[in-house]
Amino acid sequence: MSYKEPVFMKELHEIREKHYEETKSLTKEELVARVRQEAAEFLREFNYEFVPTGRGTFKIVKVVKKAS
Repeated sequence: MSYKEPVFMKELHEIREKHYEETKSLTKEELVARVRQEAAEFLREFNYEFVPTGRGTFKIVKVVKKAS
């Protein structure tokens, strides 16, 4: 009896392999910078942003546009 991998697991493995190939040559600092940049772009897309807490961390807040 052989094991047939579910389609979603195959897709997940492919995504992880692609991510590894794209990031394997990056230093830890470069990887952190890339993840932060991608996260910020994702948040902006949905009108959120990172805001410093003053304790060396960030919180995610909804961007509220002021009425003119």
